[in-house]
Amino acid sequence: MISTFKTFSKEELRAIFALSTGTLLEYFDFFLYIHLASTLNQIFFDVTKEKSQLLLTSLAYVMPLIFRPFGALILGYIGDKIGRVYTIYITLVMMSISSIGIFLLPTYAQIGVLASVLISAFRIIQSVSSMGEIVGAKLYLNEYLSGKKSVLALSFVMLGCFWGGQLALHAIQAASFFQINFRYLFLIGLVIFFVGFYSRATLRESLAFVQAKHEKKEDKKISKMLIFANLGLECVQTSGWFFCYVYLNSILRKDFGYTADDMIHHNVLIGFSFLVTIVLYIALCTKVYVLKITKVKNFCLLIMYLISPLLLRNLSEAWHIVVYEILLLACISDPTFNAVVYKNLPVLKRSLVGTMAWALPRAVVGLIMTFLPSLIEAYLASYTFAFICGSFALYALVSAFILENIDRKNSEGFYKNYI
Repeated sequence: MISTFKTFSKEELRAIFALSTGTLLEYFDFFLYIHLASTLNQIFFDVTKEKSQLLLTSLAYVMPLIFRPFGALILGYIGDKIGRVYTIYITLVMMSISSIGIFLLPTYAQIGVLASVLISAFRIIQSVSSMGEIVGAKLYLNEYLSGKKSVLALSFVMLGCFWGGQLALHAIQAASFFQINFRYLFLIGLVIFFVGFYSRATLRESLAFVQAKHEKKEDKKISKMLIFANLGLECVQTSGWFFCYVYLNSILRKDFGYTADDMIHHNVLIGFSFLVTIVLYIALCTKVYVLKITKVKNFCLLIMYLISPLLLRNLSEAWHIVVYEILLLACISDPTFNAVVYKNLPVLKRSLVGTMAWALPRAVVGLIMTFLPSLIEAYLASYTFAFICGSFALYALVSAFILENIDRKNSEGFYKNYI
């Protein structure tokens, strides 16, 4: 693995650092709101009314999911028509505006329902920005680098997401310990803007994009099977995160008495296990073609879902659930298959397809995982989540084989150029 890293030039490492750091900072702000949601809801909503409680639930889970595809259309279009770098700067500005807006926003007691509307708008902006940031960073590095370098770079973008979420948790813990108003944490949005802008100031537009724009032609058509496979590999991640962070965590709360503080400590532990997974994945990717790893992981995930009803009935200690959750997340997390997808897409359509393929599955799967279990639980009982999540895992396993077959046939793909 070390020998592979030595092949990176200083310019390449600088680009990886700039985009990974930017992703870290943006996801810090994004997760900051998620972890503070219960506190912020008390400030910006009328929580004494039943209708407000319904509104809180809808805004927290549905609205960001619904608006992400619309944001994907706009950011994807800009990325393909104007340039990859522009989308990265736009998402940076969006996240900064939302963070500063949350810091300055008056409370519900001061301006009434307008506070609820504005905090919802800032939340949607954050959600769209975080989506555009990670897809834009991955796409840029995928075009800027080649072979294993591209795969490793995408893994570092995922590390940026991880550290953003972890630092948000630690910042909240520190603010609580020192009795600092949580609102001041959102002032880091200013730091995000200046650090992000400075670190990316030297980024030049993707050479592949510039050449494609100069030639003004796009011979390749988008493969329907490629889109089918990409959606499958994206869907399994969203359903998996829901299974772990909603379903399994609810078991820890109900059956093992986990408090809010316990859940924060639990999520920190799970987060660091995710870090270990990515590091191991990076090491494997330097030796093995990425889709071989993807196939094995999704097969293991399918088996783990199928045995989950029997397994969960026989787990008697909280740490058993934690271990099971860690193993699931190790199979769910897959930071690099996007590299293969992008290489097999037409250059001037990569940004739009990439952002939409990221946003749509998460919107659809999020809605499915929220509402479908309650509709079929009467028929499937404890097998409800095994059936739903197992179906997504099977879809992903089939998708990995389809994507590998497409990549094998492409002379410019990863399979023939993974050196």
